[in-house]
Amino acid sequence: MNRHVVLAIARKDLVDAIKNSYILIAIILPVGLSILFKLIFPAGDLTLSVSVYDPGDSQLVAQMENQSNVHIIKAVSPDQVRQMTDERETIGGLVIPADFDRGVAAGDQPDLQVYVNDRAGIGEQIAFQSLIQEKVWELVGQEVPARLIVTRLSNPTEENSPGLDPGSAFLVMLLVMALAIVGTFVVPMLLVEEKEKKTLLALQVSPAGASDVVAAKSLVGLFYALLMALIILTLNQGWQGQWPLTLLALVLGALLVVLIGLLMGSLFNTVNEINTWSSVVILALMVPSWTTMLQMPDKVETFLRLLPTYYLGQLVTASTTGQVVWSEFGLQISIMVVCIVAVFGAAVWGIQRERVR
Repeated sequence: MNRHVVLAIARKDLVDAIKNSYILIAIILPVGLSILFKLIFPAGDLTLSVSVYDPGDSQLVAQMENQSNVHIIKAVSPDQVRQMTDERETIGGLVIPADFDRGVAAGDQPDLQVYVNDRAGIGEQIAFQSLIQEKVWELVGQEVPARLIVTRLSNPTEENSPGLDPGSAFLVMLLVMALAIVGTFVVPMLLVEEKEKKTLLALQVSPAGASDVVAAKSLVGLFYALLMALIILTLNQGWQGQWPLTLLALVLGALLVVLIGLLMGSLFNTVNEINTWSSVVILALMVPSWTTMLQMPDKVETFLRLLPTYYLGQLVTASTTGQVVWSEFGLQISIMVVCIVAVFGAAVWGIQRERVR
C-alpha cells in the first residue's frame, strides 16, 4: 500500500464531497436533526418536581437541590415515592439506600431505584433522567459509580430493569443514522461518480492498487462520519459514562459502514442506483438501533442480531450509560472486528473486479 497515493486520493475526495450539494446535505442532516430535537424538547427550561426517599442524607440529593429548576419533595417511605410518581404529583422519584454514598465511595456500585412517570411529556422524561445520570456521575470520578434501576410506572412489564432515558436512546439512534448515511450514501456516491466520469479508470492504470483506493476512500468516510458523530455527542451530552469506549465503538462502527459503502460503490455503476439502494441499506442498518427505545419481539431481535449495527448500538448504549459488562463488550467488539475484516476483503475484491472489466 502506497501511503502517498492513499493521501493524494483522500485529499481529492475530501474536496469533492464538499463541492457536491447532495453529499453535503447528507453529511449535515443528522446534526440538523439533533439540533431540532433540542429545540423541540428544551430540557433546561423545565421545572422538575422529584420525590425522594433518602434516609442517609445522600450528597446526590444535595446536588439536585442546588439545581434552580429542580423541586425536591421528601417522602417518608419508598412506597410514597412510588405513589407520588404514579399519581403524577412528580415527574419521577428516587429511593436512595441509607449507605448509598459509602457504597459509591467504596466502588460497590450500589443500586439506585429510579421511578419515572411515563405519562409525562417526553421533554420532562428526558430532562429528569438526564439530570439523574449527570448527578450520579458527579458524585465521584470513578467507573460506573452506581447502577440505575429504572421503573416506568405506566408500563409494569418494564419494572426493575436497567433502562435508557429517551434522550440517550435518541442519541444512539442519531449516531447510528449519521454513520449509516455517511458510510452507505456519501462514500459509494464518491466512488460511483468517479466511474461515471471515467476517473476511476485513470486510477486503475496508475500505480494505485485496489487496496490504496479502498484505504483512501475509507479515510474520507471515516473523517466525515467521525466528525458528525463527535458533533452529535457534544450536542447531546454524550461524553458521559465511559467515553473512551464510546469512541472505540464509533471508530469501529464508522469503519464498518464505510467499507459497506465501498462495497456498494464497487457493485453499482450509476448515481441513480446508489440513490435507490442506499436508502434501503441505511434503513436496514438503522433498524437495530431502535431496540434501544422500542421493545422488540424476541424473534425480531434475534433476526436483528445478524446485522452488525445491532452490536454497534449495544456498545454505544453500554459505554454512554456506564453499564459495561466486559465479557459482553469484548464479544461485541470481536464481532465488529470480524465483520470489518470480511467487508474490507469484499471491498478490495470489488475494486479489483473493476480492473478486469
